[in-house]
Amino acid sequence: FFFSELFFRRKMTTVFTNDPKVRANLPALDKIGAENDEDFYLMPTTERGIAFMERMGGEKGAKKAAKDGRVQVNVRIRPFTRADQGSTTQAVFNDGDFTVKCESPGKEPHIASYDHCFYGEQYEVYDCIGKPMLRAAFEGYNVTLFAYGQTGSGKTHSIMGYGTGEEEGILPRYCKNILGYSQLRLENEPALTVRLSMTFVELYNEQIRDLLEKKKSGQKMLTELQLRQDAKKGIFIENVSIHTVMNWQRIEQLLALGNSQRTVAATNMNATSSRSHSIIIMRLLQKYEPAQPGRKDLESVIHIVDLAGSERQSKTGAEGQQLAEANNINSSLVTLGRVLASFGEGQRPPLRDSKLTRLLSDSFGGNSRTWMLACLSPAAPNVPETISTLNYASSAKKIVNKASVNGSGGGAADSGKVKQLQMELAERMERIAELEEEVEALRAKVENRAANPPDTSSFGAVGATVRRSSVAGGSVSPATQ
Repeated sequence: FFFSELFFRRKMTTVFTNDPKVRANLPALDKIGAENDEDFYLMPTTERGIAFMERMGGEKGAKKAAKDGRVQVNVRIRPFTRADQGSTTQAVFNDGDFTVKCESPGKEPHIASYDHCFYGEQYEVYDCIGKPMLRAAFEGYNVTLFAYGQTGSGKTHSIMGYGTGEEEGILPRYCKNILGYSQLRLENEPALTVRLSMTFVELYNEQIRDLLEKKKSGQKMLTELQLRQDAKKGIFIENVSIHTVMNWQRIEQLLALGNSQRTVAATNMNATSSRSHSIIIMRLLQKYEPAQPGRKDLESVIHIVDLAGSERQSKTGAEGQQLAEANNINSSLVTLGRVLASFGEGQRPPLRDSKLTRLLSDSFGGNSRTWMLACLSPAAPNVPETISTLNYASSAKKIVNKASVNGSGGGAADSGKVKQLQMELAERMERIAELEEEVEALRAKVENRAANPPDTSSFGAVGATVRRSSVAGGSVSPATQ
């Protein structure tokens, strides 16, 4: 199975319950309530989060909206930084909690509304995105979060953060709260077992690498891994390492190792510019041993994606290898943009055109509940890139996924059969589309030939000579043949 035999049980919960780092780095208790309360982990507590819940019609309305399947799209405007290259002219503003306005001299403002428009602290972002993701995962749904934006726009800061406390990003908060909520569930349900595993990879120049690989002596580069497809697993990374995690210290070690091996470089806009897309994959299994009436074994896969930023060479000053990296980054992001746009245009998404979109195929229109965080610079010189990011975000709003609860155990075989049939159907539909394109190309050639017939006047004489030779019983010369 996905996990080793190590797991959380009631008798083992002290592994992370009494961890001082976990308690020290959780948000202040007076801010969000009692730690033994489900609301601590699942319900929004910031003014923005509560307002959004009310806007959706309360908890029931928010659940209904989530089940409708639309990708939840959020934008975040960061403060001015070194990436703005000295500019202090603000052109991007939040107009309330849900609307962003982008101003350009001599043009109408670009105004668009999203699920959230953030301009605040890290915890507020987690409260509005991380908590709904946590709830969805424990309900048995696959969940995905991907951060998109130009280089230096604050994606890695939003996902990973820096240090501890208030500057922690979505990912460390999410991991700690998975552990904390697992603890609460285990205390209340003695028959429950919770298993959690983690994988951390990067996609660099269209090569998939395991960021948790332990390099051998003399090994300089991480090993390139391959994407495979299987009836039971769907699309997966062959030979990638899967690490069982039982406490925050272990997760912290894995994140530190992965980040230390991720490919980064300094550019004019970012001293630690990511040169690859990073993807963290967590698998959460909830199993009852023995089986309990009215309770289901559940399994969910969690993807948290920190995309490398789109780049303009004129701004980043990239040259040589960095320029080649930027070209590959931009190419995969263009493919992602085509995938997002295809949903709004009613076209078949080109998911197979890059490894990034193929690996995340369930996240776009498939079996996942998906959140997007579009990160923006406030500076006027970056307005073209900001508008491009907002266009990506608007395209993502049109995507409706078909998320379903993933059972485990007895339903695995049926789930495998369904996945196999879905893959076969997708492959056949793709082949049909290819054949239709070939037919159209052949039809165009025939029509072109009919409109411009070749001159055959010279062929008649040769044909007549051949026929006369044949009738006379003579031989035809090789030149005539």
